[in-house]
Amino acid sequence: MNKKFFVVASFLILALSLLDIKIIPFYNKLGLDFSNQYGFHHCPPSDLSIYKIPAVKCQDYLARPYVYPPLLFQLYSWNKLFSNVTSAYYFFVFLHICSFLLIVYIWAQKNLLSLLFGLGLFATFPNLFLLERGNSDMFIVLFWSLAYWSYRNQKFYLVGLFVAISLFAKLYPLYALVVLGMYLAKNYQPHVKIFRSFNISSVGIVLLAPYWWFEYLVDVLPGWSSANTGILNLAHSLKSVPLGSGIYLLCFLFWILAAYKASSKRLDWIFAGGLAICTFKNGVSFDYNLVTVFPLAIVGFNYLSKVNNKLLTLCFLLLYFTVFGSRYLLSHVEFYPALRLYIMGIALMIIPFSLFDLSHDIKRLQSFVKFKYRCWNECKPH
Repeated sequence: MNKKFFVVASFLILALSLLDIKIIPFYNKLGLDFSNQYGFHHCPPSDLSIYKIPAVKCQDYLARPYVYPPLLFQLYSWNKLFSNVTSAYYFFVFLHICSFLLIVYIWAQKNLLSLLFGLGLFATFPNLFLLERGNSDMFIVLFWSLAYWSYRNQKFYLVGLFVAISLFAKLYPLYALVVLGMYLAKNYQPHVKIFRSFNISSVGIVLLAPYWWFEYLVDVLPGWSSANTGILNLAHSLKSVPLGSGIYLLCFLFWILAAYKASSKRLDWIFAGGLAICTFKNGVSFDYNLVTVFPLAIVGFNYLSKVNNKLLTLCFLLLYFTVFGSRYLLSHVEFYPALRLYIMGIALMIIPFSLFDLSHDIKRLQSFVKFKYRCWNECKPH
């Protein structure tokens, strides 16, 4: 598979992905999730926290309780400027489009072909499903992308700030933080400013609403994290399929090892790969969350449009197909939703393994674990 084939196939998959628009589960009003943000910014005055206010008193379309972290509520404070949800939703769409364009610009790195591919992602299922729901995940991708841009431009204090905002706004970037942290920690001294900025920003974010954070972590998060969507053509939780958790664990481990091996020239892979795997471990992972794969999709396209690598080419084409454009085409194949999860998980596992040649590192890790296990057995009192 040569470079031209990869480029043509990638754009063809984007074209086929337009068919998936037919199976977006349109609600009778646009912005179902956004109405939750708007509604809780327009509740009657109350001494209760956002997690205790009866949802029926707010303007959420389905009278649902508020389940997002406190920081996300604070980031949506601009909702108070609008007197009706429709106007506020249109402003959300404007912010979303601006965020998307900036994300594509950051990751395409001024490569025209990559810019065109990145712009084509706008019409894919994850992005249009997100717009229909009015979900906030594109803003998480934006802050993470700004962190990468800040690192690239050696604005290290901004890196810590943007990573903290991305993490505390939705929490699932914790997996990306661990991957990135491995890269930063192996060469700690030049990155002291990043760790310091992240710590200060994190403390500041929590101190903005400490009691809300306590309520969220104790009362809200446990129930939310234990939920599971099951195997759906519109969701991608690897917890839903047999061996899926094991696949995710290996995927997570491979990206951590990749971060340990990565040079500064491949830092874009570490930022993008860490973010891409974030939502696959969540029990509730509807496919609008897959906008977190966009940076990795652009980085991979940029790389493989210049370099021949058969295994990576196959992995990325399968990833593009399953993430962007296969739901409608295979909607009548009963086993496909589960197969799709396996393909995405295995592709995201093979990408770092192949790109960073981790086979030797895996053997060393196995030897280390066996050695420690043997020492532990020998040292046990009998």
